[in-house]
Amino acid sequence: MKAIKILLLIGLSIFVIKFGEIALRYLSEDYRNRVRVKAWNKGFREFQEEESENEKKKDTIYQDEEFLFIANKDVKVDVIRKGEQKELKSKGDTLFSDGYVSFLGDLDNEPEIFIRYHPRYKFEDFPIDVYEGELSSPDFSTNKDAKRFVTRITEESKRRPNFAGKLNFINWGCGTNCQSGVILNSATGEIYKGIVTAWGFNSKPNSRLLIVDYGLFENKEKEWLPFCGYCIPKYGSVH
Repeated sequence: MKAIKILLLIGLSIFVIKFGEIALRYLSEDYRNRVRVKAWNKGFREFQEEESENEKKKDTIYQDEEFLFIANKDVKVDVIRKGEQKELKSKGDTLFSDGYVSFLGDLDNEPEIFIRYHPRYKFEDFPIDVYEGELSSPDFSTNKDAKRFVTRITEESKRRPNFAGKLNFINWGCGTNCQSGVILNSATGEIYKGIVTAWGFNSKPNSRLLIVDYGLFENKEKEWLPFCGYCIPKYGSVH
């Protein structure tokens, strides 16, 4: 009997030791995780503050009829036109070149480049009467995929049409430079498949014209497009 008690005590002692080791390990890991999160949050706040300060320092460093450059005031760029030779004030990295003009600068401190927007069509070229009736509730039986976004679509359905008289574009993010969504018929509640854009869209309730990947930047009452491969607007209309 005495031997059994000794064995039980030994077993209990081993259990207490093992349990203590596990608890200590868990608490230590939990503590380390909390420290990591705290450090990450502090780093992210500092990053946001730094980005905010950098934005305040940005200004127009070059502008002509076709191009606009935004960067810190101390960033240097050179504009070299075809056949022109001059002393460089920048590092000399090629930022843009089309055979007629080249922009040189520093790829490690590259400015934001925008190009002048020349619209091919105008909204007033595609007029349509705006639906003024009662807004219909979304009919999710017309689009099974839309059921995954019931809350979003239901909330947005309370807004007046923003395209082609009675249609309402309802969109959401689907990743970096990606917007997806559906098109709601405000008069009938039907839900149509939407479009995927990289740089947003522009529409008006009294026009059938839709401009996809609009991505415009306003500066000094002129309209500009970010200079990138997927920032070129595409046009379409409904009948």
